[in-house]
Amino acid sequence: MKKFEILKSLILIFFVSYAILQYAGRVYSPRGEYFPVFSWALFTSVRKTPWELVIEVAQIGDRKFDPPALYFELPNIFPHARARDITATKMARQLWVAEMRGLPSRHDLEKVLKRRYFKIDEPVVFHISAIRYDSLVRYKTGEILDRKIYGTYSTFLEGQK
Repeated sequence: MKKFEILKSLILIFFVSYAILQYAGRVYSPRGEYFPVFSWALFTSVRKTPWELVIEVAQIGDRKFDPPALYFELPNIFPHARARDITATKMARQLWVAEMRGLPSRHDLEKVLKRRYFKIDEPVVFHISAIRYDSLVRYKTGEILDRKIYGTYSTFLEGQK
């Protein structure tokens, strides 16, 4: 019976010490916690709705998409989308940065992006956009909460419209 009383006392001392360290960490620590005693603040500071830079297809030939379709959701049209080639997104990000900074390389990046990732028989109009979504809702319904279009590009040849 004495061992049980000692065990209860140790458990009580542990929880009281943990609570004191948690409070002290929240009040006195510059980071708001002392590792490994924490205050669960991590879960309130993680964004629920992240922004993601994506390529959206607005039009293929005469077929318009409203809202625009994500490039990787069109694997039957674009071979690189079928392979989920992440370099398309990386190149789109480089093009966006070059556009924002006014770099001369933006024209070469645009040409390479069009020739490599949008090489089909029909002309394509696409956007480089940032989309915001709730991960679970997006998975279940495909709903996008918000979008910002940073650039619109076309594979139309000169003189075509």
